[in-house]
Amino acid sequence: MKGYSWVRKRLPADLRERVIGATWHSRFGHDSMELEWWREASRYRQILRDVQRRAPVHWIALDDDLEGWPETEKARVVPCSPLLGLASLVTQARLAQRLENMP
Repeated sequence: MKGYSWVRKRLPADLRERVIGATWHSRFGHDSMELEWWREASRYRQILRDVQRRAPVHWIALDDDLEGWPETEKARVVPCSPLLGLASLVTQARLAQRLENMP
């Protein structure tokens, strides 16, 4: 599996500058309580926890799992294919539109 740094380096520069992180960190694999929480939490909870830790003023997530996202928060996620991710032109267009509309 490719890591955050590997993926981020391959993004276009204007997008790379806006990426603040990923929800998984390799150190989680060394903490059994953290790993257990991670396995049980929905993607929304994982993302929300990361947002609370980083405290960005504005944010959106790119994810292939919309289960557990409250209706009130779905505007914050750009859905993508688990197989294509950002390789999908539709996902690229959706992400570009969301980024244009962000303050």
